[in-house]
Amino acid sequence: MKRIIHIFKLVGPWAVAIGIFAWLFHSYPISSLINAAKHANLLWFSGFSLFYFFFVFALDNWAFSAVLSRFHHPISFKELMPARAVTYLIMILNYGASQGAFAYYLKRTKQIPIWEVLGTFAFVALVDLYWLIGMAVLGSFFEDFQIRGVHLGPTVRGFGAFAAVALILHLFYWHYWSNKPWRVTQWLRQKKFLRIFHEAHLSDYAKMALMRTPVHASIISCMYVVLLTYNAHAPFLTVLGATPIAFILGILPISPSGLGITNSALIELLQNSVQSPLIASGELTAAAIILSSSLLWIFGNMLLKAIVGAFYLTRVSKDLFEPPATTDMNTEQ
Repeated sequence: MKRIIHIFKLVGPWAVAIGIFAWLFHSYPISSLINAAKHANLLWFSGFSLFYFFFVFALDNWAFSAVLSRFHHPISFKELMPARAVTYLIMILNYGASQGAFAYYLKRTKQIPIWEVLGTFAFVALVDLYWLIGMAVLGSFFEDFQIRGVHLGPTVRGFGAFAAVALILHLFYWHYWSNKPWRVTQWLRQKKFLRIFHEAHLSDYAKMALMRTPVHASIISCMYVVLLTYNAHAPFLTVLGATPIAFILGILPISPSGLGITNSALIELLQNSVQSPLIASGELTAAAIILSSSLLWIFGNMLLKAIVGAFYLTRVSKDLFEPPATTDMNTEQ
C-alpha cells in the first residue's frame, strides 16, 4: 500500500498536468500557439530568458547563502552555487526531491542536520508566500480580476486578511509563547525542523523579505516583457496584479511547479487586457498569445535549469546529494 501511495505521489501530479494541457490544447489548438511563436521576436525572447535566469539564480543563491550562514554554518555565495544549480536540475522532476538533495548536500559538506536545512527552506518559503499574497492583495485594489465571471477582488482580500492573522499568530507564538513550560511548546522546541522559527527575530523576517524582493519583482514583472517579445502588450499594473494570483494558484500541490494551472490562470486573468495588431487583425487570439508565450517561457526556463544543473553536476560528486547510509530521518527530527 505504501508503495502505491509513493507511486501516486510521483505520478499523480504529472497526470494532472497532462490532463490540464490536454484540455488547453483542445481549447487552443497547437497550430495557433505555433503561429503565435512565429510572430515573436525569439532573439529578444532568448536574450531576456538568459538574463532573467542568471539574475534570479544569483539572487536566489545569495539569499540562501545568507540565511544558512545566519542560522547554521558560514557558507559563501561561490561555495553554495554548485549545490543550488544541481538542485535546480532535480527540481524539474520533483520539487520536494530537490530540497531533500540540497539538505543531504549540506549534511555531508557542512554537517548541518537535514531537518534544520529543510526548516530553513520552510522559513524562506513562508516569506516568499507572504510576498506573493501581499502583491496579490495590492493588485486587487487596482484591477477587477475575474475568472469565469467570478470577481476575485473580495476573495483575494479576504484570503489576505486571513493570512495576515495567521502570520501574526505565528510570530506571536514563536516570540512569546514558545518559551512557556508547556508540554506542547517543549515538544515543538525539540524539533530541528522548527529551530529556525524559534531563533528568528522580526528583523530576520524583514531582511529575508528585502532579499527576496528583487527575485519576486523579476518573477512578477517578467510576463510584461515576455508579451512584448510576442508583439503584444498588457498594462504593467494589470500584469503585476494578475501574476501573483496565478502563482499562488500554481503553488497548490496539484501539478509539478504549477504546470498548466499557472498557464490557465494567466489566460483567464490577462486575456481581456492583452492588445496586439495580430489580435486586432483576427489572426491570433489573446489567449493563444498568452498560452504560447507562457509555455515557451516555462520550458525555456526548465531547459536552462537542466543545462546549468548538468554542467555543475559534472563538477561535484553525485554522492553528496544522495541520502547518507547511516541517516535516519526520523531520529534527526
